Amino acid sequence: MKTKSTTGISRTFYQVTQTGTGLDVLIDEINNTAMPAAEKYAYQAFCCAMLAKSASGLLQKGKYIQQYGTFIGKAITIDAACYEARLLRFLVENKLENVKFTSHMEMDRDYLLANVNSGQDQYLKEVTLKALENE
Repeated sequence: MKTKSTTGISRTFYQVTQTGTGLDVLIDEINNTAMPAAEKYAYQAFCCAMLAKSASGLLQKGKYIQQYGTFIGKAITIDAACYEARLLRFLVENKLENVKFTSHMEMDRDYLLANVNSGQDQYLKEVTLKALENE
């Protein structure tokens, strides 16, 4: 059943990132929640990044990383001001090591700082503040 509220998604996302809830719970929530396309692609990108992190084979890691790039690119293309896309891209890029990529961290950090108090729900706000603090 599709719901109209994305607060459930942000709560589940918070639980995955902060309390260790399984990623499969977030994937199910994404698949069963109606939300704007940019937000959906952003959350899907995050899931791909997490799956790449836990994948054991290089080929599988590569496929997940490629999917991450596709999904986050679509999210930003659809809505460059999509808060979730900027936050999730910031979180992922902040964890990358020894990888050559175009960094968006400074731009996303500035965006998040400017918009963290602009009506974000409590879960996204808390994840944002923690990410900015731990940078």
